[in-house]
Amino acid sequence: MKLVVQPLTAEAFSPFGELFTAPDTPQRGAAVSNIENRRHNAKPTLSMTCDAPVVLPVEISKLESHPYSSQAFLPIDLSRFLIVVAPSSVDGTPILEEARAFIGNRMQAFNYNVNVWHCGFMGLDQLTRYAVLIWRTGSEDEVFFDLPSPITIVEE
Repeated sequence: MKLVVQPLTAEAFSPFGELFTAPDTPQRGAAVSNIENRRHNAKPTLSMTCDAPVVLPVEISKLESHPYSSQAFLPIDLSRFLIVVAPSSVDGTPILEEARAFIGNRMQAFNYNVNVWHCGFMGLDQLTRYAVLIWRTGSEDEVFFDLPSPITIVEE
C-alpha cells in the first residue's frame, strides 16, 4: 500500500484529533480542548524527545494506539514532520483503507484522539526535538498492530 502525503490542516486532521497552530502575533494561541483520559488513576506524563530525521519515501510496518488516552505532540526544534493515522474499526483494529499521511511544520502541534491508530512521530529535514503529553496507567497504555504488509509513504 502507498500513501501520498498531504499538508496537515485542521479540516483534514479533524477525524483523528485536533490541530493547533502557534499565533503569528503576540497573543495567546488555541488550547488543546480534547485531552482525554478514560481510565481512573492515570497520570499525565510529559516527555521530551530527540530523534534523527527520516527521508521520504519511508516504509512503516507497525501502528500504535492508546485506548484510554489522547496523545499530544508539541514541536520544540524541527523543520517539518510526518504523521500517519488510521481510524479504529469496531473490532479495534486499524481501518487501513482510510489511513492518511500528513506533513506538518514547526508551528503546528496536534493531539490524537483516543484510540486513533498512528505510527511513531517522524521528523524530516533535521534533528527533531518535541514534547509528548499522554496519560499513563502503567498497563495497556499502548497497543501495537503489525501491518500485514508495509505502507510506503511518498511525496508527490
